[in-house]
Amino acid sequence: MRRSHIGALVAAALVAGTVAMTAPAAQAASGGITWNGATDKAVAASVDATQNDTRKNASGPKITSDAHSADFPGIYFIWDSKQKDNGYLKVSASVFDQFDSFTLTAKESSTYWDFTIAVQPGQTLTDDDCYVFYIPQVYNNKNINMVFVSNWVEKTVPSADSTAVNVGFIAYYLDNEGVPRSTSIGWQNLAKKGDCIDWSAVEAAYKEWTDGGGLAKGADGWQSSGFSSLYFAGSEPQICYGDLTEAQLENYYQAWYLDPGYVMPDTPTPDVTPTPDVTPTPEVTPTTPPTCKHPQNEQGNDNCQGDENQGGNGQ
Repeated sequence: MRRSHIGALVAAALVAGTVAMTAPAAQAASGGITWNGATDKAVAASVDATQNDTRKNASGPKITSDAHSADFPGIYFIWDSKQKDNGYLKVSASVFDQFDSFTLTAKESSTYWDFTIAVQPGQTLTDDDCYVFYIPQVYNNKNINMVFVSNWVEKTVPSADSTAVNVGFIAYYLDNEGVPRSTSIGWQNLAKKGDCIDWSAVEAAYKEWTDGGGLAKGADGWQSSGFSSLYFAGSEPQICYGDLTEAQLENYYQAWYLDPGYVMPDTPTPDVTPTPDVTPTPEVTPTTPPTCKHPQNEQGNDNCQGDENQGGNGQ
């Protein structure tokens, strides 16, 4: 996008330009942006720097003095304590009604560093509805000579017929009776074209879940919710805005869910010694032969077959 067009967009959304500060105390610029010293510093968000390997010179739109940007009136830069060391960038909140982010490039000696300026989660506004960003010197204690602004990323406004997809990720646990139950371990929002699920965050959430005793997810992919659910094979399928439609919406909770199933923990087999299949022989008590007694002077055989009233051999 041409710089003149960006400047017109910003000017339409913001107050008119800023002018250079002459003192570190509270000072109102002609456009209404005010540097409030310690109170503004107290809410400043730090921004990480990335070395710019493509810029070779100081051409392009820049802020050339302490707090002045004629091309971009919604931003206000000041070097800390009016010295060219660290710096602070104050941005009207209305800038972010038009843009998601922009890049501030700091020149330190002959090295350039990029800072992506975007509202950070939980970042606090100043009392005059601005965001403040801390811009540190990062190159061998070299002072910041000047700063440039570029790479304005226009805010994407979803169309009227678009639907933000809130995706929940299902996990399982065993209740007190050992029955598997489900819950959601996290959410991601697919708000516009180009938004895709961050699977590294999902895997990190599942590791934390299983480390805490939850059941591990299955290895066969993911099943979406809804009356016409979809199956996504693989451990990290690419699921982006538009892949999950109203057909996969879970009606009761009005959300989309991805279910990977679960793996039951291994149940140890009890150590049982097998019993031999042997039928014991019953114990038999020996029978004692009967003892026969015959009357005196009478005869009978030894097996009591004699008749005590008959003589001879009992026959």
